Amino acid sequence: SCIGTGEIAVIDISDPANRSLEGFITVGGAPWHSVFNGSGSKFYVANFMMNKFSVIDVAGATVQTYGAGDGSDGLSQPHGIAISHDNNYVFIASRNTSGGYVPAFDFGDNALVGTVTVINTASNAIEKVIEIENF
Repeated sequence: SCIGTGEIAVIDISDPANRSLEGFITVGGAPWHSVFNGSGSKFYVANFMMNKFSVIDVAGATVQTYGAGDGSDGLSQPHGIAISHDNNYVFIASRNTSGGYVPAFDFGDNALVGTVTVINTASNAIEKVIEIENF
């Protein structure tokens, strides 16, 4: 990714000895980690500065972006991303140092929590937010 430009670089690696830059796809907001689905037809990107994630349809190079944008849905500074073996879920880790996501329980210590947001790949909807220790 090209964090400062909000773009993803498209590189042809069909011939590893002669890789070539094919172009750029704009996703916005500091794209960080990314992952392909098993068939290579979808490319998922965590957009750190937008508090969202993008899904790129590889064949058409079209981009759809999802998330509230304020971090309240668990996507608060998202960056780490992985996909389940069956391709049914994407897991996005978020730092939440900005406090955009408010934890379910307040123990009076004003502690920030990190999150892992579980995305259903069929609908691109958030299914669950798992609270973890801030990192």
